[in-house]
Amino acid sequence: MTSRDMCGLLLATATIFFSNASPNAQAAVGLISQTGGVLGPSQLDQTLGWSFNLNTEVTLNRLGVFDEGQDGLFAPHQVGLWTTSGTLIADATVPAGTGGLLLGDFRYASVADVVLPVGDYVIGVHFTAQAADQFLQDSSLLTIDPFVSYIGRAGAGPGFVFPTPIAGPGGGNFTAGNFQFNIPEPSTTSLCLMASAIGFLISRRFSQF
Repeated sequence: MTSRDMCGLLLATATIFFSNASPNAQAAVGLISQTGGVLGPSQLDQTLGWSFNLNTEVTLNRLGVFDEGQDGLFAPHQVGLWTTSGTLIADATVPAGTGGLLLGDFRYASVADVVLPVGDYVIGVHFTAQAADQFLQDSSLLTIDPFVSYIGRAGAGPGFVFPTPIAGPGGGNFTAGNFQFNIPEPSTTSLCLMASAIGFLISRRFSQF
């Protein structure tokens, strides 16, 4: 086999590989797991949650509520996602019982896809006074997706309102809510262009022999 034949074979192989790469998005959740903490209900009519930073652009598609025991919620809960300035971006109501999609420790309701640019956000869950559903607070270890950075707890009330971020060290955490998002993979067109570039470099390399 000549060097040019080898070049053609490598170029074809690279093109097929990259063309067959899936252009679908990868699904992830913001809060992967939590360790320790105090389990209890909300004593007041309020919205509790946490603020976070996104270090890459993602597409939001679900909002979730902590489900103790993963056996269903006692009551429906409204969940929202806001900018840190208080603008509501998306909200959903996770139904009582087992109607919400269970992923890990949270039950989710779908929202219309929303692209979230890099930046800071706040997620919050509404609890009525003396709500039966419990959530974890002051967890000793939060495992967060690599594209997400935990900032701090947030809360306000009464009602379903923007949960104001609570600044300062030693503030604990309110991990009552969670969110699912997609991270787009490179498009097939982009991958094919990459394959062509690889082929060009291979061609230059073999032309030197």
